Amino acid sequence: MKVIIIFMLMNGTTAEVPATLKPYEWCSDKAQEYIRYVDNPTYESGNGKVWVHTMYKDQRVWATMCESEDRNYMVSYYHPEWEKNKSFDILD
Repeated sequence: MKVIIIFMLMNGTTAEVPATLKPYEWCSDKAQEYIRYVDNPTYESGNGKVWVHTMYKDQRVWATMCESEDRNYMVSYYHPEWEKNKSFDILD
């Protein structure tokens, strides 16, 4: 399933990455492929700051989300049977 991963950045902007989810893959897992974690140099035990920053390229990330390629739906998980039928048998 083709999706757009949206990274909401700490500087107030967003970054978008087209990606493809494999069957039964979570968007959050796919987003992890594009981010890295770096130690926060200002962290000290007890100072209330986070000990790592989540980074996309050179920008800090505060949240991620996925949208369908046509931008009509938010996507969290790719379940191929749901996409094929738009329902589960147990719900019919």
